[in-house]
Amino acid sequence: MRNQVANQADWWRSKRYFDDLAREYFLSEKKKDESEIRIKNGFQKYIYKIFQFVYNSINFLGLFIRLIVYETRRHEK
Repeated sequence: MRNQVANQADWWRSKRYFDDLAREYFLSEKKKDESEIRIKNGFQKYIYKIFQFVYNSINFLGLFIRLIVYETRRHEK
């Protein structure tokens, strides 16, 4: 009987934990939606697009450099 009560308490603890996780996820998604709405207004949209382009181009250059380094190391062996 004591084991059954302990298992039930563990179940309630885990249920509460997952409820808290779901609540945090929902609140973070809601904040993200609000920030996207804020970004869509006016001049901030263009600044966001510029930073997005710069970030993507830096990532692409990093991948390209890694590919070149990988190919040169492969041919040296």
